Amino acid sequence: MKIRLLSSLVVMGAFILVSQPSMADDLDDLKAAFQKQIKAVNSGDWQTASDGQYDGMITFSYSQAFPTVIRNKAQWVKLVTRWYETRQTWRTTWYKPDFRVIGNTGLVWGLRTHVNQQKGGPIQTRFIKTSQTWVKTEEGWKIVVNHHTPLPSGTPIR
Repeated sequence: MKIRLLSSLVVMGAFILVSQPSMADDLDDLKAAFQKQIKAVNSGDWQTASDGQYDGMITFSYSQAFPTVIRNKAQWVKLVTRWYETRQTWRTTWYKPDFRVIGNTGLVWGLRTHVNQQKGGPIQTRFIKTSQTWVKTEEGWKIVVNHHTPLPSGTPIR
């Protein structure tokens, strides 16, 4: 009985020690993909931003009554380019996002501000709680689901 228990502990310990670097690598890769995505979005580089999105991605936006299904990269690039052309200012800033990896699924969530200004209009700042579900593919991490919930405008974000 003691030998079986000891053997089990050794096998479990080996599994934990071997699997940790892989999980850490996946977490680092997810964080890098997220940062690349945010940089591309803030610079208006929609082609690069679309590389981080899964065909069939679903977006639940605070500005729309129903979710949007993005069938492919070309559709998404066309939609956001058209939207961005009506803006004078656009910027999204995340505050201490959290990351988790479970198998081939990555979760990113946190608070952010979204500043935008339509051409000739006032600057609008929105405080948003956002969650994203990512999936690890052969090409790297891709966003599968985006969910945005507005917070009251006086909400402190730290």
